[in-house]
Amino acid sequence: MGNLSALESLDLSFNRLHVVRASWFGARLSGSLRALLLRGNRIASIEDGAFARLYRLFQLDLSQNAIAHLERSMLPGSLFFLDLSDNRLSTLPPSLFDKMVSLRRVYLNGNRLTTLDRGVWSAVWSNPRLGVELHGEGTVLANHLRRHGKSCKSPVWGARC
Repeated sequence: MGNLSALESLDLSFNRLHVVRASWFGARLSGSLRALLLRGNRIASIEDGAFARLYRLFQLDLSQNAIAHLERSMLPGSLFFLDLSDNRLSTLPPSLFDKMVSLRRVYLNGNRLTTLDRGVWSAVWSNPRLGVELHGEGTVLANHLRRHGKSCKSPVWGARC
């Protein structure tokens, strides 16, 4: 496959992938990969730590898949952009965004979310200098923001509800 140590962007969209294996993204990609696009596959399962070694990953697009379950250990902390739209997510674990201090844009539209746990955004809200653009399930997000004293017009939140 050659030298992949300088690869910055990898688009594996629309390849009928069903699972993301932890062994796929090893040391050769860990220091260079900035964008990983896995859009429009049939991904239903992501192995624990699948993206954890990609410590420079800026953009992760997992939209248009069949993902119903996510854990914090599956994602790197370096993300700025995370697209989880059009999956089968009905809940998000409270720790999903812990230590993701660079995260600014999250897409959740087209999922099965009905409520969001109180702790989901605590890592983001604990630092008033961080602002996150949140896209998705309007009523769910608006109700969640209201319950936590935030509004869609808040300078900290660029939420689009």
